[in-house]
Amino acid sequence: MHPGRWNRNGRGPRERGFTLVELLVAMTIFAIAVGVAFVLYNAAQGSYREGEQFTEQQQNTRIAFDRIVADLRMAGFNYNPDGDTTRPDEQIEGAWDTAVTVRGDFDFEISPADDPDDNNVTPETALQGAFNTVTTGNSEIVTFALGKPDGSGGVDLIFQADVQESARDGDVEEVRIPAVHLDQGAPPYTLYRITLNNDETDYGTWSAFAVKQPVADNIKSLTFRYFDSAGNQLNAFDLTQTADDIGGDEAAADVATRASIRRIEVDLVGLTPDPDLDFVDGTDAIAATRNYRKFRLTTDVVSQNLGLVGMPDLVLTAPRTPQNVTLCTGHCAGIIVDWDNAYASEDAVTGYTVWYGTDPADLDIPIETSATWAWVGGLGAGPYYFGVQARNGSDQSSLMTNPVAGTPADDTKPLPVASSTLWATGGSDPGRPALDSRIDVGWGAVTENTSQGASDAVSGCDPERPVNRDLAGYRLYRSETSPVPTGTPIVDEITLAGATTWGDTSVVNCRTYNYVVTAVDSCGTESDPSAEVAGYADTTTPPAAPTNVVAVQSSPNTIDVSWDAVTQNAATPPAPIQVAGYNVYVAEAVAGLDPDSIADSSYILGAGPVSGTSYQYWFSSLPAGYSNYFKTTALDDCPNESQKSAGAESTCDFIGTLTYDPQDGASLAGTVTLSLSVTGPQTYTRGRIRIRAASTSTDVYYEETWTVPFSFPSWDSSAVSPGTYEIFYEV
Repeated sequence: MHPGRWNRNGRGPRERGFTLVELLVAMTIFAIAVGVAFVLYNAAQGSYREGEQFTEQQQNTRIAFDRIVADLRMAGFNYNPDGDTTRPDEQIEGAWDTAVTVRGDFDFEISPADDPDDNNVTPETALQGAFNTVTTGNSEIVTFALGKPDGSGGVDLIFQADVQESARDGDVEEVRIPAVHLDQGAPPYTLYRITLNNDETDYGTWSAFAVKQPVADNIKSLTFRYFDSAGNQLNAFDLTQTADDIGGDEAAADVATRASIRRIEVDLVGLTPDPDLDFVDGTDAIAATRNYRKFRLTTDVVSQNLGLVGMPDLVLTAPRTPQNVTLCTGHCAGIIVDWDNAYASEDAVTGYTVWYGTDPADLDIPIETSATWAWVGGLGAGPYYFGVQARNGSDQSSLMTNPVAGTPADDTKPLPVASSTLWATGGSDPGRPALDSRIDVGWGAVTENTSQGASDAVSGCDPERPVNRDLAGYRLYRSETSPVPTGTPIVDEITLAGATTWGDTSVVNCRTYNYVVTAVDSCGTESDPSAEVAGYADTTTPPAAPTNVVAVQSSPNTIDVSWDAVTQNAATPPAPIQVAGYNVYVAEAVAGLDPDSIADSSYILGAGPVSGTSYQYWFSSLPAGYSNYFKTTALDDCPNESQKSAGAESTCDFIGTLTYDPQDGASLAGTVTLSLSVTGPQTYTRGRIRIRAASTSTDVYYEETWTVPFSFPSWDSSAVSPGTYEIFYEV
């Protein structure tokens, strides 16, 4: 051991620590190490979170995808176990590009009707939960669609199914599933498995009737492609619209398309719960989800049940004969046959045949029905005889019942048309304004008789009472006054068979008409008339001008004026109309003028309005050498008046023998002597000869005389060119 070295101050061996520079360097190195460690830790945490989100996304999407695939594979299973073709049920009730509705026995229950031994099978309507009885069998309806968790936005998904009554009647009703997002343009969405409530009283309250079960959240899109057995794609798959989707409508073409589906391609895309700001999906058309990582699953689903239907049980014994056949008379030319069948279910009866005829030993006319009654119409006076047979699904028939006799009795008449259903254009209803030259009249259909046979409409023997089975049509009556007489209709039940509107074009514009309607059965029995309804037509278009005006002087002081009826207006093209009457205008002017060359102001109203197409004009005197000229106009009640017709100069009815020279066909030259005379019971005071060149229609000679006997100057034919000339003789 070496002795220590001590300093002057008596301290031990020389001591030395870190300098400030050394300390700062050490702290810097430590800080860098800590920072690197934090960065590595934070990166590890981020990777863990991303991996956790992606794992959650995959699990979420896979679970949802597996549920869709499992239910689609069950589509159509046991949906029609007995092969009943009358059921409206479909294996695929709705097929949209972004939603699907299928039917199948998803809970493997059978209906009580299929459990005759009462094995304590729980009836479907008593099951708790989301499943619902939707058929006369025991299948359920399941829909897969996207929606928002809060139920906002979207549209109603609509299809038809037999769902409203517990005792299914085979009639389909509309089903609406609210808040379904078919456009899928604003993800994320929640995937819902939607069934129907067992409580039928909730029908119509769609938020309660449609039971939504969330299957997965953070879903970007769900799409379906549908293929037939040949591999042809059945849907247009245009995700920008839904109008071209197969859908759930009951139109025959849509039902047939859904029935042809054999394979469904499912595509489901899930999103991570949170965005990854370091990730951008350049293929995503939706900007809001480009930073989300996605997981897509796609597969084809082939359900072995699609296109298959159950087979009816084979029945080896014929059903028993129906009982208690009764007849209900009272309808015109028809009888209702009614019966009981206590063994219908036990004998698996599928329908009945009613046989009838006028010979009880030969009932040769059949009527098929599935009900326990039948309407037999088109009968004569009778009597008729009726028998009934039951039949089963194996087309085996029972023995016929003993014939029952009955005679049609027309002791009913239709109820009157309800006054609340009457309307006419131009009447009191502001929603039915006046039409041009036409009045439309409408009424509600008569569906009931005043009684059913010997009983009233409520307690009568018709099983569908109150009902009118023998309506032939309607009669429409019209009058310009009230009350409207019901003598001769303007249109009868032959024209108005099955019609409840009529367009009356035989009307004058701006004239009010009153109408009543009656219902008529096929035996001609007429109901009481309806209440009256008034209507009128209106127009600003005048009638067309009358044509073919003729004026003939029938005596020294009377002229018979006539013209053709106006049946069209002045529109282009013209429309048919009725006119209220005509005005007759007369002018006195020198005889022989063109009637249309006379100033219009010279024609004054001689008579009007005239209801017909003729008028006898009386005048006291007329200056020598003058004639009466006539024009007419047509009127409606607005009043619109047509333009005046072409004019006509009055002429005389000629009675006597006219002698003149030269004769027709004569060859003339030089100075030609002209003569004209009349013999007969009447006296003619004026004579006129006019010669016209045929080639130019120009008069070359015109002379008139009021002196009897008539005398005319000779005509110098050499003063005109050779040719054909026409000579007109007039008295």
